[in-house]
Amino acid sequence: MTGSFVRNDSNNPFQTFEFYPSTTLKVTQHLLNGFGFVPNLGDSWIAENNRTIADWQIEVTRNEQALAVAMAYWNLVEAEGELDVLYRQEDLAKDALELAKSRLEAEIGTRLDVLAQEANLKGQQVSIIQAEALVEQRTDELLRAIHPDLIHGYALFDNYAIVIDATTEADTSRVGADEPNLLEEVKAALRRRPEIRQAAKQIENAGLSIEMGEYGLLPTLDLETDFTVKGFGVEFDDSLNSWDDFENLEYGFALKFGVPLQNSAGRANLSRSEINKRSAILSARETETGVILEVANAVRQIKSARRAVNAAEESRRLQVETYEAEQERQKAGLATSYEVKQALNDLTQAELDLVKSKIGLERARLQLQKATGELGR
Repeated sequence: MTGSFVRNDSNNPFQTFEFYPSTTLKVTQHLLNGFGFVPNLGDSWIAENNRTIADWQIEVTRNEQALAVAMAYWNLVEAEGELDVLYRQEDLAKDALELAKSRLEAEIGTRLDVLAQEANLKGQQVSIIQAEALVEQRTDELLRAIHPDLIHGYALFDNYAIVIDATTEADTSRVGADEPNLLEEVKAALRRRPEIRQAAKQIENAGLSIEMGEYGLLPTLDLETDFTVKGFGVEFDDSLNSWDDFENLEYGFALKFGVPLQNSAGRANLSRSEINKRSAILSARETETGVILEVANAVRQIKSARRAVNAAEESRRLQVETYEAEQERQKAGLATSYEVKQALNDLTQAELDLVKSKIGLERARLQLQKATGELGR
């Protein structure tokens, strides 16, 4: 819609100046290229879809971040569990050393037995020092996973550290006794994972781009309508009265038809959009396959971890019986300190294997929750 106000001056003695106010309303409707919602609102729809994709990316990041924090936590629990086992084994090594010294004083043991137990105790203490350093490292990793800024301050000071008390321990009963159903877990993952929804939106955007490109190849046919109100008068007020009374009207319509020659740019855009859609479909298929394989792998890990826990518990039980039996044999003079030391080492390894297997089951559970999109919810 346009408006104008013209004052016409002339040096012609037979013509006086006049005022010409006018208002024109012009309406254009695309009948071919540009007609409909897609060519006019397609870019807005694509932008809205991209915003939705960005929002879903936050869910993806939250799911991955939750897994990183949980894994860092269980790494700390594992390190603290190993340290606790080593502390208990140190106490056993001290008891074995005291027994060897008592046997030497009673002249039923040898100095070599005492030296062997002293070496074993020192070895246990070296392992404890290494395990303590590992706990500090796992603590920093957990803090970094929660928020990187948490470790900047205290890391600059010597002999200062943050101690995290991991109150949640690995418990096989928390994971549940029922075996996960692969098909149900895959269905849940395809329903929950934001990556699947993102891929679908990418395909939708590619389809909109193709439709917009197809409209760009059509000939143009536009319907234009004009409605003009004019006024005139020698005096300014007379011209406004004439304009306000609708004494001079002009109206009509026109059809404009155009055919693009070659239109190589439009065809190139359409071809590019079609290629992008094929790529989006392949990417969606790859994403879906990756999610299915991730869920399947997590389910297998849970089943394997449960078998490992059962085996580790049985192994620890047998090693406890073996160590107690070797101690009784040593008291009776039927076993050497080396045999007791070897039984203690085997028991230590069985304790560590049990701790790691329980932590492994917890990790497998977390991997399944992450694979199904439940962890970041």
